[in-house]
Order: sequence, then structure tokens, then C-alpha cells
Amino acid sequence: MRETQNFETEKLLATGKVGSLIARYAIPGAVGLVFFSLQSIVDGIIVGNFVGADALASVSLVMPTYTLLTALSLIIGVGSQAQMSIGMGQGDYRKMKSALKTGLLSIAVFATVFCIFINLFPTEVATFLGAEGDLLYHSVRYINGVMPFIIANACFYFFDFALKALGHPRLSMIVMVSSVVFNAGLSILFVTVFEMGTYGVGLATGLTVLMGAILSGLVVFKQLNAHETLRKTKAYFSWRLLGRIFYNGSSEGVSEIAMGLTLYLFNITLLEYAGKEGVAAYAVINYMIFIGTSIYLGVSDGTIPVVSFNYGAQLWDRIRQAIRLVIRTNFTIGVIFLFLLWVMGESIISLFLDESSQGVIDLAADGSEIMGIAFLMNGFNIFCASFFTAIDNAKLSLVIASLRGLVFIVIGILILPKIFGINGIWMTIPLAEFLTAIVGVILITRATRGFKHRLSGQAKDA
Repeated sequence: MRETQNFETEKLLATGKVGSLIARYAIPGAVGLVFFSLQSIVDGIIVGNFVGADALASVSLVMPTYTLLTALSLIIGVGSQAQMSIGMGQGDYRKMKSALKTGLLSIAVFATVFCIFINLFPTEVATFLGAEGDLLYHSVRYINGVMPFIIANACFYFFDFALKALGHPRLSMIVMVSSVVFNAGLSILFVTVFEMGTYGVGLATGLTVLMGAILSGLVVFKQLNAHETLRKTKAYFSWRLLGRIFYNGSSEGVSEIAMGLTLYLFNITLLEYAGKEGVAAYAVINYMIFIGTSIYLGVSDGTIPVVSFNYGAQLWDRIRQAIRLVIRTNFTIGVIFLFLLWVMGESIISLFLDESSQGVIDLAADGSEIMGIAFLMNGFNIFCASFFTAIDNAKLSLVIASLRGLVFIVIGILILPKIFGINGIWMTIPLAEFLTAIVGVILITRATRGFKHRLSGQAKDA
């Protein structure tokens, strides 16, 4: 019965209605990532209200460390997912299972090295990232809480992508949502009852990802055993596959590394222009933008198995249909979020801080109105990067990710604040997204024309 269900999943990817397939994969992906982002938001609300604005700024300062490991997880997770889905589309189950084995072993090794280093030098890492005084104390406490579990965090990410590649996005969503609810409960308990401060928030997150890694790992291996062909297929570790995984997932990793670099650059610049209040304001804005970006990522990355499978099966018209649908969906989401930020921004920001931090609230409200403009473009840019990853074109995916997350950000943060002051800091991200969108339109237009030509060639051969 389970074997029949697995083959039905593959048949559905090749012949099912594209709109329904996108919904089947994108909605659970979006819901899962929204709940994952809510985990950070709940932590932010708890820290801001029960520990204080300084603690909120401290957590923000050390987040680049966390995002560096997340970047490696995304590189290997997304790269493995694409190779697994392409292999299934080609009917090459050995390649599919070997991509899973290669990716899992690699992420475990990289995460172990990272874990040892970061836990040996927490104070040095926090100081390097700009923490000092009270901020240093809270930062190190957070690192001590979350970083011992960083290996579990990496595996949790990887298993989430593997579940989607195996055709079970809903199971992925269920595990993610359950973990986030568990994390929220632990954070409230550790901070409000046991008064553990930022250490408690980090510990709650660490225990949560440990539980998530165990649950999702068990589900992945259960699904592999339920598929008769995959169960009998012998997997192998492949350096060639690892290179392909890194190459194919590089854009996702660059996006995450760029996010960490952006956090660092913004925090340092805000300390110069607005002090620690500016860092706290940016932390709050980031929480709001993070939830919108998570929806984009859920929709865009959720379509990778659909696009990759059909790319492996050479079903070009179905890929073009998916492109049009996801672009329209992400733009609609962006308009809704921009409207919410402009109309309800200050009310949402007030959830994170008490009345004693009114200066931070006002600063964050002004910044969110400017940075929110990015929502009109970043959904398209995020999808472009995911799309090129899905069709095994890491070069173009890397171009999009590098422009929006690194090149234009660095140029903007170095120039705009000198001209517009603190507003120039807020303007950097919308400008970077706008310039990237111009490049993205050109690249994705060329790609869809290529599919059209291949489709015409198939019709002539028939």
C-alpha cells in the first residue's frame, strides 16, 4: 500500500495539475517556515518584555553566528533536495538515495567542527560581533544556551528538505509546527518562571531543534523503508555528488551568509548612528520582515521538488506554468505585507517592547515603513534564486542571491547613510531588491524562452 502511494506521488508530480501541485508543496512549506519564524518572534517578544531592550539587542548581535551554520545547512539541504528530486524525475533511485546519504554525512561533519569552535570561544565570538558591557554578558549567555545543540539544528534543516524531496511536505510541516509550539512553551517557562534570561531563550531553542531533528529523522528513514525500490537500492557517498550539491545549493547558502553579513553591517552602522537603541529597533523590524520572507521562502523552496522533478522528466511547459503561478502569488503576498506594515506597523512593534522603550518603538516604526517597500520585489527575487537552483543552474541562482544579499547591500550601506543619515540605512534593502529584480527579470525571461524552444523541438520530433 505504501509502495503504491509512493509511486502515485511520482506520477502526480509528472501529470497532476500544476496549480494544485504548487499548493500541495508550497502551502505546507510556507506554513512550516512561518511557524519557524514565529519561533524567533516569540523569543523576541519574551526577551524584549521580560529581559529588556539590551538583551534583545544582544541576541541580534550574535545572530550572524547562528546564520553562518544555517547557511551551510541550506547549501547542503537545498542542494541535496534538488539532486534527489531530479534523480527521481529521471528514475535514477541510486542517485536519489546517494544524494541523501552524501548530504547527511557532510552536514554532520561540518556542523560538528562548527559546534566545537563556537563553544570553545563564545566570548571572543561575541566581542568580534560588536558586543561589549551588558550586551556582551547577554550575548555570551545566549551562545551558551543554543550553540551546544547546533549539530541537531543542522540535521533538522536537512531532514526538512529531505521530507519534501520524498514527496511529504505535510509531514515536514507537522514536525516544524510541533517543534515551534514546543519552543514557545519552553521559552516562556525558562524566562518568566525560572528567570534564565537569554540563556533560557537559547536553551529552549536548542532543545527544540534537538526534538525536531529526532522526529524528522525518524520520519525520513521510515519513508525510505516504505518505498520498496529505495529500500533495496544501495546508496554510496560521492565526492562528485557533494560537489554538485554544494554548487547547486550555493545560492541558498550565499543568501543566508549574506543575511548574517547584513545583520553585522547594519548593527555596526546603527551603533554608530543611533546607538544600542538603533540595534534594538532593527532587531524588531527584522522579526516582522522575517515572517514575510519566510512565506516567500516557503512558497519558492516548496516548488523546488515540483520544478526539479519536471525538469528531470523534461516537461518544459509544466515548468513555465509553475513560474507564472509562483510569481503572481509572491507579489500578492508582498502587497499584503506592505499594507500591514504601513497601517499597523507601530502596533505590531509595540508587542516586542514595553512603554519604557518608546524611543526604540518610534525608531523601528519609521524604519519599517521604508524597509517594507522591499516586499514588492523580494518575493520575485527569492523565487528566481530557488527556480535556478531547481533546474540545476547554480550559476544564475548564485548571481541573484549575491546581488540582493551581498553586492548591493554592501554598496548601499557604505554610501546611503552618509547621504541620508539613519534613513539611508533603512533604504539600503529596498534599493538592493529593486536593482536585483531588474537582473532577475532578464534572466528568468531568457530561461522561459529556452523552455519554449525546447517545447517546440519536442513537438517537431513528435
